[in-house]
Amino acid sequence: MKVYSALISTLAEDYFVRCDADNIIMRKTVDFTKFSKLGPYLTFIETGKPISREDYAFETTNNIHLLVRNIVKGEIEFKDLVYITEEKAEELKNYRIQKGDILIAISSSCGASCIYDERSDFNVTLSHYLCRIRVDDNRLNAKYLVLLLNSDFMQKYFRAVETGKSQKNLSKFYIRQAPVIAPALSEQCRLLDEIRPYALKIKELEGKIKGTQSIIDEVFAREFGFAYEEFEALKKNKLFRISLSSLDGNPDLRFSAKFHRSAGAFVVRQLTNITNKRIKDFLAEPIVLGASVSPADYSDAGDYYYISMATIKDWALNLEDANLVKNCYAETKLEKTVKKNDIILARSGEGTIGKVALIDKEGLRAVFADFTMRIRLKNYNENFAYYYFRTVYFQYLVELYKKGLGNNTNIFPSTVQEFPIPDISLEEQNRIVKEIMSEIGRQDSIRLQIGELRNKMKEMVDAVVEQFI
Repeated sequence: MKVYSALISTLAEDYFVRCDADNIIMRKTVDFTKFSKLGPYLTFIETGKPISREDYAFETTNNIHLLVRNIVKGEIEFKDLVYITEEKAEELKNYRIQKGDILIAISSSCGASCIYDERSDFNVTLSHYLCRIRVDDNRLNAKYLVLLLNSDFMQKYFRAVETGKSQKNLSKFYIRQAPVIAPALSEQCRLLDEIRPYALKIKELEGKIKGTQSIIDEVFAREFGFAYEEFEALKKNKLFRISLSSLDGNPDLRFSAKFHRSAGAFVVRQLTNITNKRIKDFLAEPIVLGASVSPADYSDAGDYYYISMATIKDWALNLEDANLVKNCYAETKLEKTVKKNDIILARSGEGTIGKVALIDKEGLRAVFADFTMRIRLKNYNENFAYYYFRTVYFQYLVELYKKGLGNNTNIFPSTVQEFPIPDISLEEQNRIVKEIMSEIGRQDSIRLQIGELRNKMKEMVDAVVEQFI
């Protein structure tokens, strides 16, 4: 155990009389009194606005509500976006971000920053976990400030002033109080000029990047004739007309507009045109739901992981996010454990329902949760099935057939087992899997190059900062 001492007068230097160890250590190691504060450089500061589930637009629109997860490595990442309704966008029109605004995360990844300098064709508002600022450009270059905010020096500052145990938060007070290393504008511009070639090369490489989802959909569209453009056009239809007789086309007599969308009928028609097989035709055993758990069942001394929806939210098994459970609990749930090549599908929760992960570890000890289901196949390439389950078409089937209101939506094994699945030879499945994996590997190589360039940029910024510390 490390012990740190601090004078009462030292604690009093902080406006909120902070006495947590991180804050005390920061002020012991860095003399922040010799730096200017960010506050006097600011011409504007504002936190974002909250929205509710009812404000979500479940189709792609021009109205984006930006989240903390959309700030990645100093830039806005326009993927996994939240779209809001026209009505909510109009209500928040006075809070739309403008070109040149600096965005700062004030929750979760506190201090992660970027500048908004493109995408003017979208109406973008911020979640209440983000803050936007503007600075006096006669004294401080906004692009230089973003580099500074993302530097190691400033990230240590944010780690020291954020509050909260599991969910970290950053007060606007500490943004105003943030130390600013601000050499002359000419020096700020010189650094930006030196960095520009690296930034341009990164932009060039980023233009070549394809996400895994895009790779999967491109391959499946080519191999099976999936007409995604026509599908996207049909999704924009808002008016549907059906006869009463068509309501008996499903066992639940579903009559919601969502279930009877023309886009849904189009997907079903496309899939049934390429196959008459269902998932149930390739099951090694029935699809089953997982096991429930109580807080008393968790134990860091356990040998079994508990695979929840959060564990597979990124389309892969993330054991860092998984809790361990007691051995005595797991031993009573052996029929709810996994083995290599099982596919776990989330069966509940908006934003997670339908997501899948492939168990690729031999001998993994893990119990899967009751809000997930296990799909165990035979005579079928599990990787091919996993990629198929990730396609736009399969995920739209989940969207059509899920039941419930708000965030409490569910889909069940009896429904999933009836979904169409391509019936091609194992050789063809293996070929497609190999192609997808090869392209993913090529993309990883490009990302590695980008990472190396970012590190060089970071070293250049840190060198400037070091001169003033």
